[in-house]
Amino acid sequence: MPEPAGRITMNKPGTEFPEIDSLLESFREHLYSDMDRADALNERAFELSQKNNYDAGAATALHNKGLVHLNKGEFPEAVSFFSRSIELKEKIRDMAGIIASNINLGIVFYHLRQFEKSLAFSTEALELARKEKYRQLEMKTLANIAMVHGETGNIETALDHYLLTLTIAGQLGETRTAALLKDNLGVLYRMKGEYEKALAYHRESLKEKKVFRDYPNIARSMGNIATVFLQQKKFREAITWFKKALKVSLDIDAKDITKMLYNNIAECYARMKKFDQAYRYKLYYDEFHESVMSDASRQQVAEIEAKYQAQKKEREIEKLRSALKEKEDIINTILKKNERVMLPESFSSLSKKEIETLSYVSRGMTDKEISAGMNVSVNTVKTFLRRVFSKLSVNNRTELVALIHRYDFSAEAGKKN
Repeated sequence: MPEPAGRITMNKPGTEFPEIDSLLESFREHLYSDMDRADALNERAFELSQKNNYDAGAATALHNKGLVHLNKGEFPEAVSFFSRSIELKEKIRDMAGIIASNINLGIVFYHLRQFEKSLAFSTEALELARKEKYRQLEMKTLANIAMVHGETGNIETALDHYLLTLTIAGQLGETRTAALLKDNLGVLYRMKGEYEKALAYHRESLKEKKVFRDYPNIARSMGNIATVFLQQKKFREAITWFKKALKVSLDIDAKDITKMLYNNIAECYARMKKFDQAYRYKLYYDEFHESVMSDASRQQVAEIEAKYQAQKKEREIEKLRSALKEKEDIINTILKKNERVMLPESFSSLSKKEIETLSYVSRGMTDKEISAGMNVSVNTVKTFLRRVFSKLSVNNRTELVALIHRYDFSAEAGKKN
């Protein structure tokens, strides 16, 4: 399922109070790199705005505070600050600001899984954006609405909204955004089983990303193409595309992508019953995982690759085959011993904490509820979820929930937990 649309940050309101405007601009620069620093800058901007009766600055600072709480997973607080921001923006007739805060309220309620409220705020934002002719905000709002419909299983409606978003992106010359949207459309068509359409969108996306040399997303598009072939059980084609993606990810030292691709290739070889190759790539995955955990350099990855390339000799292959019997649990996990569509990441690779997180997700619990159940922070829960998404090769919670029910992982998680 496509990722949520980017959260909206307000543009600095003006130049009447340059010190305040500078603080607000600095907040934007630090929000995702140093949140504590960004929060402190924003608090100072809010204090100065109140002291100088600068409503535009205060409204922006309130909006920013909502973003901080949203990023921390503190959703009730985020709702409070976005709502207060809207009150001030209505007073000064800041329509773009009102739209932005409504968009972010839609995202908050999406995370709270209150989808009707999420759609209500997003729809209000969409109506205002169209009335005021803010095409950029209209595009972002449509993407959010598509996301909610996808999350609730309304794939056709999600597709309609993403296609409309893509049209607007084209009209605005937003080529980069269009490339990402095409990948999202490909994912949705793959979920529908319309593989030719899925491949067409992924290939268009890949072509456009190559123009911008967006290498991380180039690797992801190649991986998406491979996943389409994998779901069709066209394993040779899947391996070809996974290896193309692997080459790109190694070149740019994208550790998370590389680790996932090693495991994907192992899965394909196992399905083809080429156990020596499957075991070899599983070893790549295991050793690379260890190197990532110890913050190893890209040179270490190259050494792993070189080491196992030498094992192509018949003597080494035979040695791996004899060792395969001792590694039946790895191969059994890869094969799943049934006719399900193979997942790009084996369920057995999940840690105890990740399985516990999966168990909570299967019960429909929010990140905050999971946080309370596991006695960890919301950010830690999000970290567990990101790892689960990567290992099970899903794009967000909707695909994860569908996967749980499709493969009865809720029962498996209960056994392992």
